[in-house]
Amino acid sequence: MFSSFFGKSKPINILIVAFLIGIVFVLVKFDHILGNFSVYEILKQLGLLLTAIFSVFVLDFIIGKNNLTQKNSYAILLFGLFITLIPESIAQTNLLLSNLFILFALRRLISLHSKLEIKKKLVDAAFWIGVASLFYFWSILFFILILIALLYYSQNDIKNWIIPFVALIVLALLVISYHIVLYDSYLPQENFYPGLSFDFSSFKTYQSIIKFLIIVILLAIMSLFFIKTISEKTSKIKPSYILIVIASIVAIVIEIIAPIKTGGELIFLFGSLAIMTATYLEKAQKKWVIDLLLVLLFLVSSTFLMLSFFTEG
Repeated sequence: MFSSFFGKSKPINILIVAFLIGIVFVLVKFDHILGNFSVYEILKQLGLLLTAIFSVFVLDFIIGKNNLTQKNSYAILLFGLFITLIPESIAQTNLLLSNLFILFALRRLISLHSKLEIKKKLVDAAFWIGVASLFYFWSILFFILILIALLYYSQNDIKNWIIPFVALIVLALLVISYHIVLYDSYLPQENFYPGLSFDFSSFKTYQSIIKFLIIVILLAIMSLFFIKTISEKTSKIKPSYILIVIASIVAIVIEIIAPIKTGGELIFLFGSLAIMTATYLEKAQKKWVIDLLLVLLFLVSSTFLMLSFFTEG
């Protein structure tokens, strides 16, 4: 069923995933929209919905352009199912926007394997990560990906090591200058350092605990399989796969240290986890294994989504 339909890369598959995300978004934002019904609010929420859907297109572009998976739509489907499982990931504007900019940065870093316009790509990646941190501070940790990429693609070029830091400094100066001109003050301290916390008491319901465990178990299994498959890749593309693994580790670290844990912070993990899981599905010898995993994930995520909607409603 799922394997036959999403086993091929077709435009309609992206539209189906976009429709799925649209349903999730409406259910999550339903009470908020009704309670703040106005033209401005509708346009704002429509913009956020388009941002969530655009993230799917960006992820699909990253995968297709760099041949990270075979020609199928498993990764974007999984991305949509992860959002369905943890709808808090698109409920918060700052997380949604920050993740989109991280995807922009990841797109530039993974494309470094072409060894074309390295300096420009490093500037772009640093810039997008800096912008992402303006919306969610701890996304700045993805800057580690730039350093990892430099180890593989530009070990001996000192200029390339300096460029990302210069890009960040320039962005910071622009933001501070803007804030001074507009508000006659520097950025508040919480914009630079919002704090961190290791308190997981927010995961106090059975639903949140089960959903978190599903993601963690899936990540543990798929990352081990994915790391094992890296040895099969060509030396040119290996660094791209390593960056995906590192990105997933950074995403988990962000969830662990997040000052306020809603579960939505896991959105930073969904892209890399979707790619790793898609790689596993491609290697599956039997189609029933693919269908079983996708059907189970669909049933569990949609069940939890409806339960949370009717419980809160």
